[in-house]
This record gives sequence, structure tokens and C-alpha cells, in this order.
Amino acid sequence: MPEIIQPVYLAIFSSFFLLSLIVHFVFRILFKRLNIVDKPDGIKKRHKRTVPISGGISIVTSLVLIAVIYYFLDSLQLIEALFQNEKLKVNSPALDIRTGLLIGFTGLIVAVVSFFDDILELPIWFRFMTLILCSSIVISLSNLSLSSLGDLLGFGEIKLDGIYSTLITIFCIVGVANAFNWIDGLDGLFSSQVLIATGSIFYFVGGNGVFLILFLLAFLPYMMMNAGFFGESTKVFIGDHGAMALGYSIGWMLVSIAEFGAINPITAPWIIGLVLLNALRVMYKRLLLGVSLFRSDREHIHHFFLDNNYSRRLSLLIIVLISSSIALIGLLFQAGGVPDSVAFISFIGIFVFWSFLSYSLNKKIRNQGA
Repeated sequence: MPEIIQPVYLAIFSSFFLLSLIVHFVFRILFKRLNIVDKPDGIKKRHKRTVPISGGISIVTSLVLIAVIYYFLDSLQLIEALFQNEKLKVNSPALDIRTGLLIGFTGLIVAVVSFFDDILELPIWFRFMTLILCSSIVISLSNLSLSSLGDLLGFGEIKLDGIYSTLITIFCIVGVANAFNWIDGLDGLFSSQVLIATGSIFYFVGGNGVFLILFLLAFLPYMMMNAGFFGESTKVFIGDHGAMALGYSIGWMLVSIAEFGAINPITAPWIIGLVLLNALRVMYKRLLLGVSLFRSDREHIHHFFLDNNYSRRLSLLIIVLISSSIALIGLLFQAGGVPDSVAFISFIGIFVFWSFLSYSLNKKIRNQGA
């Protein structure tokens, strides 16, 4: 892993962080004045005061802004002049700045459309079409799409080309974006899943993934404000539009490092294992009940712990430990050269185990209540 803690790096990235922080505060003030806030209801929303939902649009706007600045410096060869170190490659094929700009701009489109979707209550297909269109733009302009799923079944590599590569990639991006949106139901839960995902990605690409570093610089101010680092009066929430846009971006980062060989394709689901397992279980339960896949309910993993009288903090801690463990297993499988088929079957096994466990415990609790 290249060394990235150098004086010039610190100066530039510190400037990017401060710029992101300013953007976050500006949007918070704007959303507060426009009354675009999340109001407590004493039931599901237990925060004490109204909180602006400016986090998502602030992150993607900051990301695009600092990425454009970085790209401008890079195009003038100022980055190369500043970093006179041949061992330091800040633009590897995976997560390079040019592809990152495409992801950033299309992610901003996703955020804006999802934001108006929340306000105007547009049909669900409108949000899906936006995700599909934005994903298609990235694929057409960057030629980035999955060319292989690996040897998932043990009978040889499953190769993808042409329309199949495009369709599978779009399916993955749309799925990951919605899965991250569904995990945003407990204060701190969404941020923890983003950190686990980006931390795992950073392990494989390190300082070579400049877009990942810029993403973290745009995300860090939100984390600090959401945690009340600058006081409760500056707190912000991510909003559905932000969860969707960040899930979209993380999906593309995983596709990128898988396609360029930093990880096996099957390692990507392990990195965001809990996010996907939560979404898969919720969809499975809704299909069994014959209801809409997008109907609001209390079947998410955080509801399981909260409904079983765990405190919000303890629920968050347990979920973070579970998600970290799942990601760690994936990293160990990757590092240990575990066959793709074994990793795939193991992932399915965890889903079956969690579904059976949650069903059994919920049934036991209902019987006790009766």
C-alpha cells in the first residue's frame, strides 16, 4: 500500500475537507430555512428537535466539487508535479478520477431526483428509471461493467459480454442503491455500513483509489455533524435521497475494483453483506405475504432488535459487530484464495440461517405475547 500521509497530500486533502465542511453547513442552513427537515414523532423518530435532511445532497455536491478541482489540477499535471514520487500512483485504473467524476455527477442526479421524489411522491418506477439511466450513462461513457461473475457454481467462470454485462451491472447497481436506502433506519447505522464498505475497499486499493479518498473527504463532515460533533444544533440526517445516492456510488466502486481485479466478484457481496442480507430477507418476507416489495414495515434487522427490547445503542453495536464480521469473512476468503463457489454457497448459507433464526425468534415472542 503506497504511503499517502505526506505534507502536500495533507495540505490538499485538508483543503478538500474544509471545502466539504463549508458545503455541508451551507446546505444545512438552506434546508433549515426551507423547512426541509425530519420532525420527531416520539415513536419511530425519537430525536428531540427537527433535523435538516441535507446530508445526502451535501455529500454528493461536495464530492463532485472536490473531484472537479482534483481533475482540473490533474489535467494541468500539477498533481504529478506536486507528488514527485513514482511509487505513488494516485490514478490507478480502479477508482480513477475520470470514472469517479462520472459516478459523482450521475450520483448527484440520483440524489436530486430522489429528493424531489420524496417531496412530490412520484411513482416508484421514476426512481428506478433514474437509476437505470444514470447507470447506463456510466457504462456507455466509461466502458465499465462486469465482464465476469467468477466461478460461482464450481463449473467454470461465468463470463459476461455485450448486453448481459450491461444488464447484470445495472441490476447490481440498482439493487445496492436500494439496499443501502433500506438500511437507513437507526441513527448511526447507515454511516457504519458506509464506513465498513469503504474501509474494506480501501484495504484493497489503498491510496491508489483517489475517488475513494475524495468520497471519504466528502462523507466525513456529514458523519461529524450527524454525530453532533459540532453540537446538537448542527445535526443533520442523510435523507432517503442521500442513502440512495451513496449506495449507488458504493455499488460502482465495488464494480470497479471487481472488474479491475482488485477483488473477486463474489467478495463484493461480502463487503456489504449485512446491507444485502437485510434487503434480501425483507423482499423474501414481503413476497411470502403477497404485499408490495416497497411497502413500509418493521421487518428490517434494526427493527428485530428494537422490537425485542434492545436499546438503540445496543442494537447499533450488535448490528455493527455482525456486519463487520461478515465483511471480515469476505476479506479472509479473498486473502486465503477460497474458491468462488465456496464463498457463494457460504453467503447463501448465512442468508438462510438469518432468515430461519429471525423467524423462529419472532414466532417465539408472538407466542409468549399470546
